[in-house]
Amino acid sequence: MATAKSNATPETVLSDGSGAGNAGNANSEFAELLDFCLEAELANPALRITEVLTNDKKAPEFIRLKYSFPAVKVGTPGYKDSKDKVVSFK
Repeated sequence: MATAKSNATPETVLSDGSGAGNAGNANSEFAELLDFCLEAELANPALRITEVLTNDKKAPEFIRLKYSFPAVKVGTPGYKDSKDKVVSFK
């Protein structure tokens, strides 16, 4: 018996915000934190964020910013740069 194969891609099968590692799964505070980090990189193209710190348990392990691909760690919301400087969010 022949089996049918699907030509569907993950983008066509999964709804928006349902992918693993998608920031759409995180809460709005995490989304605001990502905007904060992105704005910091846009303001200073030499800045490299190595860690995004959050208390959101649904946050992905890594995120993509403009110039960096930092790990997401548990901590007081903010980010840590390549010079180990921690910048708090809000």
